[in-house]
Amino acid sequence: INGTAWESDVRTQNTFFIDTIVPSVRATLEGDTLSLLAFRTRTGDSSALLMNVLLSPSGIGTYTMSSSDYNIYYLPSTNLQALFTTLFTYTASSSMTITKFDKANRKISGTFNTTMTPSASGATYTVTDGAFTDLYLD
Repeated sequence: INGTAWESDVRTQNTFFIDTIVPSVRATLEGDTLSLLAFRTRTGDSSALLMNVLLSPSGIGTYTMSSSDYNIYYLPSTNLQALFTTLFTYTASSSMTITKFDKANRKISGTFNTTMTPSASGATYTVTDGAFTDLYLD
């Protein structure tokens, strides 16, 4: 993120997010929508990546996103205010390539990147070389 390595917590670790305890890494598939949420909760860094992607029937492929419903966002903080600030004051231009989509074993792999630009003042965030491997789909 902005040239600095970012790695989420391990999936077996739970974290507190919007009044709920959730796994630090969670992937869900509802209909054709893939949602990924990954947290990093370390001293001095409580941040997250939020992704929603509308998949094709095969799942495999490259997806380019620029809408607010389907996109990739970096949350510089995991509090509720940061979530709303990010979603309502940033535009994002993202892409994700799904390289493996195993429906039978409920595993997915891929790469992603995004550039988030503030509508007024604020930092621009660039995520490059993002990856997930054999992530289990809940």
